[in-house]
Amino acid sequence: MVSPEIYFGVYIFAVSVLTLFCIYTYTQYPTRRVLKSNINGEYVIPATITILLILYIGFRPLSRIFVDMMNYNETFNYITNSGEYFELDGGSTNFIFDNLFNYLATNYYEVVVLFVIIATLYFGCLYWSLKKIFPNDLLYALVVYLGALSTFAYGTNGIKAGAAASIFLLVFAFYKKPIIAAIFAIISLGFHHSMTVVIYAFILAYFIRNPKWFLFGWLFCLFIAALHFDWLTGFLAEFADDQSASRYLLADEDAWGGKLGFRWDFIVYSLPPILIGIWTIYKHKVIDRLYQLLLCTYLATNGFWLLCIYVPFNNRIAYLSWFLLPIVSIYPFLKLRLRTRQYIQLNYVAGFYLAFTVLSYIFL
Repeated sequence: MVSPEIYFGVYIFAVSVLTLFCIYTYTQYPTRRVLKSNINGEYVIPATITILLILYIGFRPLSRIFVDMMNYNETFNYITNSGEYFELDGGSTNFIFDNLFNYLATNYYEVVVLFVIIATLYFGCLYWSLKKIFPNDLLYALVVYLGALSTFAYGTNGIKAGAAASIFLLVFAFYKKPIIAAIFAIISLGFHHSMTVVIYAFILAYFIRNPKWFLFGWLFCLFIAALHFDWLTGFLAEFADDQSASRYLLADEDAWGGKLGFRWDFIVYSLPPILIGIWTIYKHKVIDRLYQLLLCTYLATNGFWLLCIYVPFNNRIAYLSWFLLPIVSIYPFLKLRLRTRQYIQLNYVAGFYLAFTVLSYIFL
Protein backbone atom coordinates (compact mmCIF):
# COMPACT_ATOMS: atom_id res chain seq x y z
CA MET A 1 0.00 0.00 0.00
CA VAL A 2 1.21 3.51 -0.83
CA SER A 3 2.17 5.52 2.25
CA PRO A 4 -0.12 8.52 2.93
CA GLU A 5 2.94 10.77 3.06
CA ILE A 6 3.71 10.18 -0.62
CA TYR A 7 0.14 9.65 -1.85
CA PHE A 8 -0.06 13.00 -3.59
CA GLY A 9 3.51 12.67 -4.83
CA VAL A 10 2.66 9.41 -6.63
CA TYR A 11 -0.51 10.99 -8.02
CA ILE A 12 1.14 14.13 -9.37
CA PHE A 13 4.08 12.16 -10.81
CA ALA A 14 1.67 10.01 -12.84
CA VAL A 15 -0.30 13.08 -13.94
CA SER A 16 2.94 14.84 -14.93
CA VAL A 17 3.98 11.92 -17.14
CA LEU A 18 0.57 11.87 -18.82
CA THR A 19 0.60 15.64 -19.29
CA LEU A 20 4.06 15.62 -20.86
CA PHE A 21 2.93 12.80 -23.15
CA CYS A 22 -0.06 14.87 -24.30
CA ILE A 23 2.06 18.00 -24.73
CA TYR A 24 4.52 16.09 -26.91
CA THR A 25 1.72 14.46 -28.91
CA TYR A 26 -0.10 17.73 -29.60
CA THR A 27 3.04 19.45 -30.85
CA GLN A 28 2.79 17.06 -33.82
CA TYR A 29 -0.63 18.31 -34.91
CA PRO A 30 -1.34 21.15 -37.36
CA THR A 31 -2.40 24.51 -36.05
CA ARG A 32 -5.99 24.13 -37.30
CA ARG A 33 -8.64 22.08 -35.53
CA VAL A 34 -8.61 18.36 -36.15
CA LEU A 35 -12.19 17.14 -36.46
CA LYS A 36 -11.51 13.59 -35.43
CA SER A 37 -10.11 11.82 -32.40
CA ASN A 38 -6.50 12.86 -31.97
CA ILE A 39 -5.29 9.84 -30.00
CA ASN A 40 -6.07 6.19 -30.67
CA GLY A 41 -8.20 4.65 -27.95
CA GLU A 42 -9.45 8.08 -26.95
CA TYR A 43 -12.12 6.73 -24.63
CA VAL A 44 -10.38 3.56 -23.46
CA ILE A 45 -7.33 5.26 -21.99
CA PRO A 46 -9.23 8.01 -20.09
CA ALA A 47 -11.77 5.44 -18.83
CA THR A 48 -8.94 3.25 -17.54
CA ILE A 49 -7.32 6.23 -15.84
CA THR A 50 -10.66 7.13 -14.25
CA ILE A 51 -11.16 3.61 -12.87
CA LEU A 52 -7.62 3.53 -11.48
CA LEU A 53 -8.19 6.92 -9.82
CA ILE A 54 -11.42 5.71 -8.23
CA LEU A 55 -9.58 2.73 -6.75
CA TYR A 56 -6.52 4.77 -5.74
CA ILE A 57 -8.44 7.58 -4.06
CA GLY A 58 -11.40 5.53 -2.81
CA PHE A 59 -9.23 2.96 -1.04
CA ARG A 60 -6.68 5.43 0.31
CA PRO A 61 -5.47 4.66 3.85
CA LEU A 62 -7.03 6.43 6.81
CA SER A 63 -4.72 9.30 7.68
CA ARG A 64 -4.73 12.83 9.11
CA ILE A 65 -2.83 13.84 5.99
CA PHE A 66 -6.19 13.79 4.20
CA VAL A 67 -7.57 16.12 6.90
CA ASP A 68 -11.38 15.74 6.76
CA MET A 69 -11.05 12.00 6.16
CA MET A 70 -10.43 11.29 9.84
CA ASN A 71 -13.31 13.54 10.87
CA TYR A 72 -15.65 11.57 8.62
CA ASN A 73 -14.24 8.31 9.96
CA GLU A 74 -14.78 9.31 13.59
CA THR A 75 -18.33 10.50 12.98
CA PHE A 76 -19.10 7.39 10.92
CA ASN A 77 -17.86 5.06 13.69
CA TYR A 78 -19.75 7.01 16.34
CA ILE A 79 -23.04 6.59 14.47
CA THR A 80 -22.32 2.91 13.81
CA ASN A 81 -21.53 2.21 17.46
CA SER A 82 -24.58 4.13 18.69
CA GLY A 83 -26.90 1.42 17.38
CA GLU A 84 -29.22 3.97 15.78
CA TYR A 85 -31.62 3.05 12.99
CA PHE A 86 -31.65 4.93 9.74
CA GLU A 87 -34.30 7.60 9.38
CA LEU A 88 -34.51 9.89 6.40
CA ASP A 89 -33.68 13.42 7.53
CA GLY A 90 -35.59 15.80 5.29
CA GLY A 91 -34.15 18.88 6.98
CA SER A 92 -30.44 18.10 6.73
CA THR A 93 -28.17 20.77 5.27
CA ASN A 94 -26.73 18.45 2.62
CA PHE A 95 -29.75 16.23 2.03
CA ILE A 96 -28.24 13.56 -0.24
CA PHE A 97 -24.78 13.33 1.33
CA ASP A 98 -26.00 13.42 4.94
CA ASN A 99 -28.61 10.74 4.38
CA LEU A 100 -26.20 8.57 2.40
CA PHE A 101 -23.66 8.95 5.20
CA ASN A 102 -26.19 8.02 7.90
CA TYR A 103 -27.59 5.12 5.88
CA LEU A 104 -24.18 3.53 5.45
CA ALA A 105 -23.20 4.12 9.08
CA THR A 106 -26.43 2.80 10.62
CA ASN A 107 -26.38 -0.29 8.38
CA TYR A 108 -22.88 -1.23 9.53
CA TYR A 109 -21.02 -0.69 6.28
CA GLU A 110 -17.30 -0.03 6.47
CA VAL A 111 -16.37 3.63 6.11
CA VAL A 112 -14.32 2.77 3.03
CA VAL A 113 -17.61 2.16 1.18
CA LEU A 114 -18.44 5.84 1.66
CA PHE A 115 -15.06 6.95 0.32
CA VAL A 116 -15.30 4.67 -2.72
CA ILE A 117 -18.81 5.95 -3.54
CA ILE A 118 -17.64 9.57 -3.31
CA ALA A 119 -14.54 8.86 -5.40
CA THR A 120 -16.73 7.16 -8.00
CA LEU A 121 -18.99 10.20 -8.19
CA TYR A 122 -16.05 12.61 -8.19
CA PHE A 123 -14.03 11.02 -10.98
CA GLY A 124 -16.95 9.35 -12.76
CA CYS A 125 -18.91 12.58 -13.23
CA LEU A 126 -15.70 14.35 -14.24
CA TYR A 127 -15.06 11.73 -16.93
CA TRP A 128 -18.67 11.87 -18.14
CA SER A 129 -18.76 15.66 -18.39
CA LEU A 130 -15.38 15.93 -20.13
CA LYS A 131 -16.41 13.22 -22.57
CA LYS A 132 -19.51 15.26 -23.45
CA ILE A 133 -17.65 18.57 -23.72
CA PHE A 134 -14.38 17.38 -25.31
CA PRO A 135 -15.22 14.18 -27.22
CA ASN A 136 -12.24 14.55 -29.57
CA ASP A 137 -9.65 15.48 -26.94
CA LEU A 138 -10.81 13.64 -23.84
CA LEU A 139 -7.42 12.40 -22.66
CA TYR A 140 -5.77 15.83 -22.78
CA ALA A 141 -8.75 17.50 -21.09
CA LEU A 142 -8.70 14.89 -18.35
CA VAL A 143 -5.00 15.15 -17.55
CA VAL A 144 -5.11 18.96 -17.52
CA TYR A 145 -8.00 18.78 -15.05
CA LEU A 146 -6.17 16.22 -12.90
CA GLY A 147 -3.10 18.47 -12.83
CA ALA A 148 -5.03 21.48 -11.52
CA LEU A 149 -4.17 22.69 -8.02
CA SER A 150 -7.39 21.68 -6.26
CA THR A 151 -8.33 18.44 -8.03
CA PHE A 152 -6.51 16.02 -5.73
CA ALA A 153 -7.37 18.01 -2.61
CA TYR A 154 -11.11 17.88 -3.21
CA GLY A 155 -10.99 14.17 -3.96
CA THR A 156 -9.42 13.46 -0.56
CA ASN A 157 -10.23 16.34 1.79
CA GLY A 158 -13.27 18.48 0.95
CA ILE A 159 -15.02 15.48 -0.54
CA LYS A 160 -18.58 16.77 -0.18
CA ALA A 161 -17.80 19.94 -2.12
CA GLY A 162 -15.66 17.99 -4.57
CA ALA A 163 -18.43 15.51 -5.38
CA ALA A 164 -20.99 18.31 -5.63
CA ALA A 165 -18.82 20.33 -8.02
CA SER A 166 -18.08 17.31 -10.19
CA ILE A 167 -21.78 16.56 -10.48
CA PHE A 168 -22.43 20.19 -11.38
CA LEU A 169 -20.07 19.88 -14.36
CA LEU A 170 -22.80 17.76 -15.91
CA VAL A 171 -25.05 20.83 -15.84
CA PHE A 172 -22.74 22.37 -18.44
CA ALA A 173 -22.44 19.10 -20.36
CA PHE A 174 -26.25 18.94 -20.68
CA TYR A 175 -26.96 22.66 -20.92
CA LYS A 176 -29.01 22.12 -24.08
CA LYS A 177 -31.39 19.89 -22.09
CA PRO A 178 -32.64 22.19 -19.30
CA ILE A 179 -34.60 19.54 -17.38
CA ILE A 180 -31.64 17.16 -17.17
CA ALA A 181 -29.32 20.04 -16.30
CA ALA A 182 -31.69 21.16 -13.53
CA ILE A 183 -31.76 17.64 -12.08
CA PHE A 184 -27.97 17.54 -11.90
CA ALA A 185 -27.94 21.01 -10.29
CA ILE A 186 -30.37 19.81 -7.59
CA ILE A 187 -28.33 16.65 -6.99
CA SER A 188 -25.14 18.68 -6.63
CA LEU A 189 -26.88 20.96 -4.14
CA GLY A 190 -27.94 17.86 -2.23
CA PHE A 191 -24.29 16.97 -1.75
CA HIS A 192 -23.14 20.40 -0.62
CA HIS A 193 -25.03 23.56 0.19
CA SER A 194 -22.27 25.80 -1.22
CA MET A 195 -23.41 24.96 -4.74
CA THR A 196 -26.15 27.55 -4.21
CA VAL A 197 -23.58 30.18 -5.19
CA VAL A 198 -22.70 28.29 -8.38
CA ILE A 199 -26.35 27.76 -9.26
CA TYR A 200 -27.06 31.49 -8.90
CA ALA A 201 -24.00 32.28 -11.03
CA PHE A 202 -25.07 29.80 -13.71
CA ILE A 203 -28.57 31.28 -13.83
CA LEU A 204 -27.10 34.77 -14.27
CA ALA A 205 -24.83 33.49 -17.04
CA TYR A 206 -27.75 31.72 -18.70
CA PHE A 207 -29.85 34.86 -18.98
CA ILE A 208 -27.16 37.56 -19.25
CA ARG A 209 -25.19 36.52 -22.31
CA ASN A 210 -22.75 39.41 -22.59
CA PRO A 211 -19.45 38.44 -20.88
CA LYS A 212 -18.56 42.13 -20.65
CA TRP A 213 -20.85 42.63 -17.65
CA PHE A 214 -19.33 39.68 -15.80
CA LEU A 215 -15.84 40.96 -16.53
CA PHE A 216 -16.74 44.39 -15.17
CA GLY A 217 -18.29 42.70 -12.13
CA TRP A 218 -15.11 40.70 -11.51
CA LEU A 219 -12.94 43.83 -11.77
CA PHE A 220 -15.28 45.59 -9.33
CA CYS A 221 -14.95 42.69 -6.86
CA LEU A 222 -11.16 42.87 -7.22
CA PHE A 223 -11.26 46.60 -6.48
CA ILE A 224 -13.44 46.05 -3.40
CA ALA A 225 -11.14 43.26 -2.21
CA ALA A 226 -8.10 45.52 -2.54
CA LEU A 227 -9.81 48.11 -0.31
CA HIS A 228 -10.40 45.43 2.36
CA PHE A 229 -13.71 46.43 3.94
CA ASP A 230 -14.04 44.56 7.27
CA TRP A 231 -17.81 44.92 7.35
CA LEU A 232 -18.12 42.94 4.12
CA THR A 233 -17.35 39.60 5.80
CA GLY A 234 -20.22 39.97 8.25
CA PHE A 235 -22.57 41.01 5.47
CA LEU A 236 -21.67 37.99 3.36
CA ALA A 237 -22.06 35.67 6.35
CA GLU A 238 -25.55 37.04 6.96
CA PHE A 239 -26.33 36.84 3.24
CA ALA A 240 -25.22 33.22 3.16
CA ASP A 241 -27.87 32.36 5.79
CA ASP A 242 -26.22 28.99 6.29
CA GLN A 243 -24.60 27.71 9.48
CA SER A 244 -21.70 26.00 7.74
CA ALA A 245 -21.07 28.81 5.26
CA SER A 246 -21.17 31.38 8.04
CA ARG A 247 -18.70 29.28 10.02
CA TYR A 248 -16.16 29.63 7.21
CA LEU A 249 -16.76 33.34 6.80
CA LEU A 250 -16.56 34.09 10.53
CA ALA A 251 -14.06 31.40 11.53
CA ASP A 252 -11.30 32.14 14.00
CA GLU A 253 -7.84 32.58 12.47
CA ASP A 254 -6.36 29.93 14.80
CA ALA A 255 -8.90 27.38 13.56
CA TRP A 256 -7.82 28.11 10.01
CA GLY A 257 -4.07 27.78 10.32
CA GLY A 258 -3.45 28.93 6.74
CA LYS A 259 -2.34 32.18 5.15
CA LEU A 260 -4.53 35.22 5.48
CA GLY A 261 -4.44 38.48 3.58
CA PHE A 262 -4.65 39.56 -0.03
CA ARG A 263 -3.76 36.28 -1.78
CA TRP A 264 -1.78 37.39 -4.82
CA ASP A 265 -0.83 33.77 -5.50
CA PHE A 266 -4.47 32.71 -5.67
CA ILE A 267 -5.30 35.67 -7.91
CA VAL A 268 -2.43 34.81 -10.27
CA TYR A 269 -3.72 31.26 -10.39
CA SER A 270 -7.28 32.46 -11.09
CA LEU A 271 -6.32 34.99 -13.76
CA PRO A 272 -5.36 32.91 -16.87
CA PRO A 273 -8.91 31.80 -17.81
CA ILE A 274 -10.01 35.43 -17.64
CA LEU A 275 -7.16 36.64 -19.83
CA ILE A 276 -7.75 33.76 -22.25
CA GLY A 277 -11.44 34.70 -22.31
CA ILE A 278 -10.70 38.32 -23.18
CA TRP A 279 -8.23 37.21 -25.87
CA THR A 280 -10.72 34.71 -27.34
CA ILE A 281 -13.85 36.88 -27.33
CA TYR A 282 -12.48 40.33 -28.09
CA LYS A 283 -9.47 39.57 -30.28
CA HIS A 284 -10.70 36.54 -32.19
CA LYS A 285 -14.39 37.52 -32.04
CA VAL A 286 -15.42 33.94 -31.27
CA ILE A 287 -18.94 33.39 -29.93
CA ASP A 288 -19.78 30.02 -28.40
CA ARG A 289 -22.77 29.45 -26.12
CA LEU A 290 -21.21 26.82 -23.86
CA TYR A 291 -18.00 28.80 -23.53
CA GLN A 292 -20.00 31.87 -22.59
CA LEU A 293 -21.77 29.89 -19.85
CA LEU A 294 -18.52 28.47 -18.52
CA LEU A 295 -16.62 31.77 -18.58
CA CYS A 296 -19.40 33.90 -17.10
CA THR A 297 -20.14 31.38 -14.34
CA TYR A 298 -16.44 31.31 -13.55
CA LEU A 299 -16.21 35.11 -13.42
CA ALA A 300 -19.24 35.36 -11.11
CA THR A 301 -18.08 32.67 -8.67
CA ASN A 302 -14.47 33.88 -8.67
CA GLY A 303 -15.71 37.41 -8.03
CA PHE A 304 -17.63 36.11 -5.02
CA TRP A 305 -14.41 34.56 -3.72
CA LEU A 306 -12.59 37.89 -4.11
CA LEU A 307 -15.11 39.44 -1.74
CA CYS A 308 -14.23 36.70 0.78
CA ILE A 309 -10.48 36.74 0.16
CA TYR A 310 -9.52 37.81 3.69
CA VAL A 311 -11.53 35.22 5.59
CA PRO A 312 -10.24 31.87 6.91
CA PHE A 313 -11.03 28.85 4.75
CA ASN A 314 -11.28 31.13 1.70
CA ASN A 315 -9.75 28.32 -0.37
CA ARG A 316 -13.04 26.44 0.03
CA ILE A 317 -14.87 29.44 -1.37
CA ALA A 318 -12.31 29.73 -4.17
CA TYR A 319 -13.08 26.14 -5.18
CA LEU A 320 -16.55 27.26 -6.24
CA SER A 321 -14.79 28.79 -9.25
CA TRP A 322 -11.62 26.70 -9.38
CA PHE A 323 -13.47 23.51 -10.25
CA LEU A 324 -14.29 25.24 -13.56
CA LEU A 325 -10.84 26.74 -14.07
CA PRO A 326 -9.18 23.95 -16.12
CA ILE A 327 -12.17 23.60 -18.46
CA VAL A 328 -12.56 27.34 -19.00
CA SER A 329 -8.84 27.63 -19.73
CA ILE A 330 -8.55 24.88 -22.33
CA TYR A 331 -11.97 25.20 -23.99
CA PRO A 332 -10.97 27.80 -26.64
CA PHE A 333 -7.95 25.76 -27.75
CA LEU A 334 -9.80 22.46 -28.05
CA LYS A 335 -13.23 23.55 -29.26
CA LEU A 336 -12.89 26.81 -31.20
CA ARG A 337 -11.18 27.99 -34.38
CA LEU A 338 -8.87 30.79 -33.31
CA ARG A 339 -6.78 31.22 -36.47
CA THR A 340 -3.63 30.84 -34.42
CA ARG A 341 -1.19 28.20 -33.19
CA GLN A 342 -3.74 27.06 -30.66
CA TYR A 343 -2.22 23.65 -29.86
CA ILE A 344 1.11 25.26 -28.96
CA GLN A 345 -0.73 27.74 -26.76
CA LEU A 346 -2.75 24.90 -25.24
CA ASN A 347 0.52 23.22 -24.26
CA TYR A 348 1.62 26.42 -22.51
CA VAL A 349 -1.61 26.47 -20.50
CA ALA A 350 -1.28 22.81 -19.54
CA GLY A 351 2.34 23.33 -18.54
CA PHE A 352 1.49 26.40 -16.45
CA TYR A 353 -1.13 24.62 -14.36
CA LEU A 354 0.99 21.53 -13.87
CA ALA A 355 4.01 23.62 -12.87
CA PHE A 356 1.91 25.67 -10.45
CA THR A 357 0.64 22.51 -8.76
CA VAL A 358 4.07 20.84 -8.60
CA LEU A 359 5.77 23.95 -7.24
CA SER A 360 3.02 24.38 -4.65
CA TYR A 361 3.58 20.77 -3.56
CA ILE A 362 7.34 21.30 -3.27
CA PHE A 363 7.48 24.70 -1.57
CA LEU A 364 4.23 24.99 0.42
